[in-house]
Amino acid sequence: MQAFESIRDILLKNKPYLVSKYSLSSIGVFGSVLQSDFESGSAVEIIVDFKKPIGIEIIDLEDELGKLISHKVELVTKNGIEKSYYNMFRKEIQYI
Repeated sequence: MQAFESIRDILLKNKPYLVSKYSLSSIGVFGSVLQSDFESGSAVEIIVDFKKPIGIEIIDLEDELGKLISHKVELVTKNGIEKSYYNMFRKEIQYI
């Protein structure tokens, strides 16, 4: 959980900037980073939603998030996930 706490703090600090630049309406973390056995080389799963479509800039957002938290990021959008898959992990999402 230490990795999550560190990532959460970084995302909280940078959230106003990310909201402004990418029109984020929400950002959350889920998956292996929430487990005690998270390995430093593992990717961090992040889910986002937007106030308006951003198009190809989502690639820039994924890269920027990776640089901020110093981990590979697997970025998904709430609307870009099949509903049945989203329902499997939605309760574990830790929104920032």
